[in-house]
Amino acid sequence: MYDRNQWIEQLKSRELLIFGAGNIAEEVAYCLQRKPYELKIHGFMVSKKEGNRKEIFGRPVIDIAEGRREYPDACILLAVMEKYQDEILDTLAENGFHSVIPLTFESDLWSELRGNYYRECRLSQGKPYLTLEEELNAVDGTEKKSGALTVYMAKCHVDRPLPEEEVGEIWETPIQVGAALTDQCIAEVCDNTGDHISEKNKEYCELTALYWIWKNGRADYEGLCHYRRHFVLDEEQREKLLSSDIDVILTIPVFNYPDVRTAYCRDHEAADWEVMLEAIRELQPEYWNAADELQRGQFYYGYNMLIARKEILDDYCAWLFPILAYCEKKCGKKSDVYQNRYIGFLAERLLSVYFLHNEAKYKIVHAKKHFISGQTASKRKIAIYGAQMVAVSVYYALKQLEPQKEVVAFLVSDPAGNPKTVDGIPVIPLSQFETENVEIVIATPENYHAEITAELEKRGFSSYICIDSKKEAALMERYYKSTGKFRTLHALKKGSERPEAAVYMSKFVGDRPLNHSWDMPDWVHPIQAGAALTEKRVAEITDDTGDNISAKNVNYSELSAMYWIGRHAHAEYMGLFHYRRVLDITEEDLYRLRENSVDVILPYPTLQEPDCNVHHRRYIREADWKVTLAVLQEYAPEYAKALPEIFAEKYFYNYNMFLAREKVYRDFCDWLFPILARIEERSEPKGNERKDRYLGYIGENLTTLYFRHHRNDLNIVHTGRLMLT
Repeated sequence: MYDRNQWIEQLKSRELLIFGAGNIAEEVAYCLQRKPYELKIHGFMVSKKEGNRKEIFGRPVIDIAEGRREYPDACILLAVMEKYQDEILDTLAENGFHSVIPLTFESDLWSELRGNYYRECRLSQGKPYLTLEEELNAVDGTEKKSGALTVYMAKCHVDRPLPEEEVGEIWETPIQVGAALTDQCIAEVCDNTGDHISEKNKEYCELTALYWIWKNGRADYEGLCHYRRHFVLDEEQREKLLSSDIDVILTIPVFNYPDVRTAYCRDHEAADWEVMLEAIRELQPEYWNAADELQRGQFYYGYNMLIARKEILDDYCAWLFPILAYCEKKCGKKSDVYQNRYIGFLAERLLSVYFLHNEAKYKIVHAKKHFISGQTASKRKIAIYGAQMVAVSVYYALKQLEPQKEVVAFLVSDPAGNPKTVDGIPVIPLSQFETENVEIVIATPENYHAEITAELEKRGFSSYICIDSKKEAALMERYYKSTGKFRTLHALKKGSERPEAAVYMSKFVGDRPLNHSWDMPDWVHPIQAGAALTEKRVAEITDDTGDNISAKNVNYSELSAMYWIGRHAHAEYMGLFHYRRVLDITEEDLYRLRENSVDVILPYPTLQEPDCNVHHRRYIREADWKVTLAVLQEYAPEYAKALPEIFAEKYFYNYNMFLAREKVYRDFCDWLFPILARIEERSEPKGNERKDRYLGYIGENLTTLYFRHHRNDLNIVHTGRLMLT
C-alpha cells in the first residue's frame, strides 16, 4: 500500500464533497467508494449547476451556495484539470471552505490513490501488483554491480516555463525532441542525430525521443520521462536497480471510467482507435487478446514513460513503431493541433497492450510519478519552516523566481535563538500558527525533516514539501543565474582535457554514521581530521603527519585537514569536502575547469538576513570577533578595510569547502592560517584552554572575506552543496 492510510482514516469521519462533475470527478468518486477506501461521498459541488448532470452515482450535484448551507464543515476533494485549480481554490476560500485536498488529474496524490485501487483490482483477479519500493527494499545494496542507467527527459522548444523547475531530477539526461523543426538548441542531446524521426514530433510527441533511444542508446537500462513528469527514483534505488531482477518500470496506470475504449473515443477521434485495432490484427495478431482486454478494462499506462532493460526496450520499439507507421499512413495529418498528436495518444495504449501480453515474461514494477505544475496565475500562500540560513536562502530564491507564491510566515519549533522577522515577515512558533489552506516549505538541514513532518501531520498540516540539499542546490543555481551575480560551474563549456584533481573529505572519529552510502569518485580521498587526538583510525590519510595542526582540531574543526592539504598535497586542483557535505561536482564538470581557466569552485553562498554580520553574532563570541578584527588590522589591513562593505551584503560562504588551483589554494592557506594562529594567541581564554569550534567558525567568515575581496581578480565559479544522509 502507498502510505495514505492515515489520510483515509481521517476522511472517514468527515463529510466529503467532490468539487467537479466531469470525468475526473466521476473517476475519483468511483475509486474512493471502493476497496481499499470505501469512503462515503455526499455530493458533487460545482460553480454553476447549469450544463452539469443532476447527479453522479446517485449523489446530487450542488452549487457552492448549497454546499455552504448544507455542508459548511465538509472536506472538499478537488477533482478537476490542473489549469482550473488556483481559481477554484480562491473561490472555495472566499466561501469558507479551507479544508481542500487537490486530486487533480496529474496530482501525485491522485496517482498514488488510484494505485491502491489498481492493486485491489489485480489481487481480485489473482494477479500480482509489484511496486518499485517494495521490490528494491528486498535487494541487498551492499554488493554493487557494474552497469549503467540512463533516463532521458524529453524537452521541446515550445514547452511552457515551469515555476517549480528546481524539483527536476539532476540525474536525468535532457533530450530535445522535435529538434529538426527549430534552430533553437535547449539540450546537449537532440533527437535529430543519428538514426531518427525528429521531424515527426508534431504527431509522435515524446516518441521521437523513444525512437532515438532505441536506435542510439547504449546503457543497460534505458528510460524516458518528460520535462513535467518524472519517475520518483532516488540515488539508492537507482543503484539497487542495477543489482535487481527487475526488467521494466512503469508508472501507476491511469484510470478510465467506464472503460479505456469509451474514454479514448470521448476525448479523441474514434476512427483512430479502430485503425489501431486493425493494425494489431494485421501486424501482431497474437497481441489481439491483450488489446481487447485493454479496451474493455479501466486502466492503461500513460505518458509513454518507462524504464526497461535495453534489450526489452528495443523489442518493444521494434513492435511499436511499425504499428504506429500503419496508423500514420491510414489516418494522415489532422488540422486540429491537439488531435494531430494522435500517434502519441495511441502509443500510450499500445504500451499497455505490449506489457499486458508480456506480463508473465517480464518482471514489471510500478513507480510513483511526480508532476511539476505549470500554473502561475494567482498568488499561493506558503509558510517556510525554518528561519536560519537555509530558510532565508530559499525565501529570497522563491521571492525572485516564483512571485506567484506569497510567504506569509516563517515557522519554528522554538522562537529562542531565532529572529523575530525575516524581511519583515513574522517568525512564528508552529504551535501558534493557525492559517489554513497554506503550503509549508520545510527549509532546514534535512536531518530535521522527519521530526518536522511528523509534527506537521500531528497538527493537521498535510500540504508540505521538504527542500533537501539537491532541491536547494538546484533552486539556488536558478536563483543565481537569474541575478547574474555568481557564475555557475554547470553553465561552463566542457573541454576535452581533464585536469588532475585531489579533493580530501574530512572525517572525524566522532562523526555520526550515514544512513546512505555515497559513490565516492576516485579523485576524492578521505582524510582523518584531529587524528593526533585519538589512536582510532577512520581513514588511511591522517592530518597528523609532517607539518600539521592536528592537535588543534578541537578549535579548528575541518581546518586542521585544510592545513595539512596545503602543506602536503599536490594536484592541479585541490580541495576540501566534509564527511556529510560535498560540492555538486561530477566527473564531467572536471572537464570544464582547464577549458575555462577556473581558479576556484565555491558553494553558492547562503543568504544571510539582514547581512553577513548575523553569522558571527550567532556563532562567535563578541570578544573573539573583536580580536579577529584587530588581528586583521594588524596582519591584513587591506582586508580589514574591505570587510565592512563585504559583510554589509547577504552572501556568505559556509562550511570551509572549496576546490581551487594548487597555487590559489596555497595562497589562501598562507593568508588564512597566520591570522588564525594570531587570533588563537590573543583570544581569552586561548585556544588550547578551550574546547569550542570558534576558529572553524571564524574560518568561514575569513573564507567569505578573502574570496569576495578577490572576486574580480580570481576566476570564481559556483555549484550546489549536497548533504549526505
